[in-house]
Amino acid sequence: MIKENDRRLVVTTQGLCKSYDGRNYALRDCQISLETGRICAVIGPSGSGKSTLLKLLAGLERPEAGSIVLHGQTVTDDQKCLPPNQRGVGMVFQDYALFPHLNVAANVAYGLVRGSAEEVNRILDLVGLAGEEKKYPHELSGGQQQRVALARTLAPRPELLLLDEPFSNLDASLKHGIRQELRKIVKELSLSAIFITHDIYDAMEIADEMIFLEEGRVIATCLTEDLMKNDQAPSVSANLEQLRRMAERVIGLRV
Repeated sequence: MIKENDRRLVVTTQGLCKSYDGRNYALRDCQISLETGRICAVIGPSGSGKSTLLKLLAGLERPEAGSIVLHGQTVTDDQKCLPPNQRGVGMVFQDYALFPHLNVAANVAYGLVRGSAEEVNRILDLVGLAGEEKKYPHELSGGQQQRVALARTLAPRPELLLLDEPFSNLDASLKHGIRQELRKIVKELSLSAIFITHDIYDAMEIADEMIFLEEGRVIATCLTEDLMKNDQAPSVSANLEQLRRMAERVIGLRV
């Protein structure tokens, strides 16, 4: 990861540990940092601690040890743990968590204290859902439902956006376009974002930098542009080698 320097860090964690049973650690001694305006992918297999890290950052879980600093303010340490609504963080859940009885506009307005129709329409236009405000979640495609969830999270204008496996419920044919749209929206709004995935392609297409987790520990970090040079850990190397082989096969098929 990028080291602390003269640019403002949107998030920093030190010694973050979380256990759900008091014996086994889902996350152990986790230290990360992210600069404002950057997109970070947290990559790892199931059970590696990805979701736990997101929940701790959002304030949905409290760690056994360690600290979290968001936007220069300590929100979690051994003395306190601020609730989610005081953190300036927005989270898009894997299942989108839309209200089925509310239409698109009402779902988005739910995230606003004083949501005007103009503000809702602005957000819907930003995520490519202009004209869909009267539809209900069951009338939308998976990609559209994801955009509604994103719009609802963006409406209060969080400083940090968290996304839980944002592409896992989408058809492969949709992923490329939605990946690009998501990156464009985050960059246009000058947001910072952390998303978790087990798919290295998600990370390569969207993220500015990556964190690799294994058994609750950060085993490697790198900038996306330096990914092909990164061989800090065997699991990272294995991912890269698989990626290289697939790329060679695809290139061969296109010749």
